[in-house]
Amino acid sequence: MTNIPNSSTAMGKSILDESQASYIGDYIGDESAPQVAEYVRSADLVLHFGDYYNEINSGHNSLYKGINPDNLILLNPEYISLGSRSKIFYESFLDIVPQLLVSLDQSQLPDFSNHGVAPVEIKEVPSPKPISQTLLLNKLQKFLKPNDVLISDTCSIMFGTQELRLPKDVKVIGQHFYLSIGMALPCSFGVSVALREMNFKSRLILLEGDGSAQMTIQELANFNRHGLNPLIFLLNNNGYTVERVIKGPTRDYNDIMPNWKWTKIFDVFGYENAKCLKVGTSEELDVAMEKLGDSDELDVARLIEVELAPLDVPKRFHAMCNC
Repeated sequence: MTNIPNSSTAMGKSILDESQASYIGDYIGDESAPQVAEYVRSADLVLHFGDYYNEINSGHNSLYKGINPDNLILLNPEYISLGSRSKIFYESFLDIVPQLLVSLDQSQLPDFSNHGVAPVEIKEVPSPKPISQTLLLNKLQKFLKPNDVLISDTCSIMFGTQELRLPKDVKVIGQHFYLSIGMALPCSFGVSVALREMNFKSRLILLEGDGSAQMTIQELANFNRHGLNPLIFLLNNNGYTVERVIKGPTRDYNDIMPNWKWTKIFDVFGYENAKCLKVGTSEELDVAMEKLGDSDELDVARLIEVELAPLDVPKRFHAMCNC
C-alpha cells in the first residue's frame, strides 16, 4: 500500500476502497465537501485515472477548477495528457498503469498517513417531515455492510450517496450519465441475476423513488418469476422531487397519482412471502431496518416505504441546483 491520498468522482463511486484511511472522500469539483476540494486543489500532483468529463461527473464543469494545469495528469482510455505540456493520443492508461506500478519506488514517497482530511459528515437538511433524506443517508451509513450492493435510481437521493463512506467491497450503481429515471428496478434485477450466478451472498439494496418506480414497476414480476429478493427503500414523496427542485415546485406534471398502496405492491405481482413496512418516524425506520435488513432475510423480498416531504433533498443536490 502506498497510502497516497485518493478520491473518486461520482461515476467512480465504490471503485476505490473507502474503508482505508487514505481515502479522503469523493471529489466532484465545487460539489465536493470543502475539505476534500481544498486538499485536491492544493496538491502538487493530481493523477486522474479514467477521467470521464460530463455534467454530473465534473461537478457541473468545476472538476479542474483551482487545480494548477501543470500539476494535472489525465490518464484516459484514449489519451494521456501531461499537464498543459502535451497530449498523447491513442495511448491508454490501461497500458501505462502496470508499468507505473512496477517502477514505483515507495521508499521515495512522503508519509501521507496524516493527510489531515477529516472524514466527510452527512449534514442534516431540515425537513417538515420527521424523516429527511439526509437522516436516511445517515442511517444507511451505519446499515451498510461489506459486500453489499447499493443501487440508486435517478432521484435526488442518488446525489446524496456520494457522501456515504462505504465499507470494504461495497458496490454502488447509479445512472450518472443518461440520468434515466426508472432505470434502477430493471438494473437491480440484472444485478440480482449476476449475484446469483456468481454465487455472491450479497445484500442487494435498492433506493427507489415513488416516481421512478412507477416508470418500471412491472420489473417486480421478473424478480418474483426468478425467485430474486431485493431490499427496496421506497422513497414516497408523491412525485418527481428531483424535477420539482430543478424545474419548479408547483408544476403539477411533477406530481404523480397519490396514495399507491406500496406495502401491498408485492401482492399485485404474486409474491407469497414478501415483507413490507411503512415508516414515518426515525424510530419506525430503525425498527424496519433492523427487522428487514438482516442477512437471514435474503430469501424474502422486502420493501420499506419511507414517507418524505415533496421538496426534501440532500445537501449536495441543493448545492448542485444552486438553491
